[in-house]
Amino acid sequence: MEVLEKEIDGQLIAVDFPIQGISLSAKTVSFTDSSGKRTCTFSTSNKAREFLTWLTSNNSL
Repeated sequence: MEVLEKEIDGQLIAVDFPIQGISLSAKTVSFTDSSGKRTCTFSTSNKAREFLTWLTSNNSL
């Protein structure tokens, strides 16, 4: 397991990979990592999709 941080939309989000589940709803990304369930809300749907892309591209760690 590896913890990575992503700074996006004024937030520093630490993710404890691997991800077990992800859902996207408008400006919100919910995911379950090794630390539990988390929900992140962004200012735009584009920022949410950007974070989702980062999550999925790093999930093979």
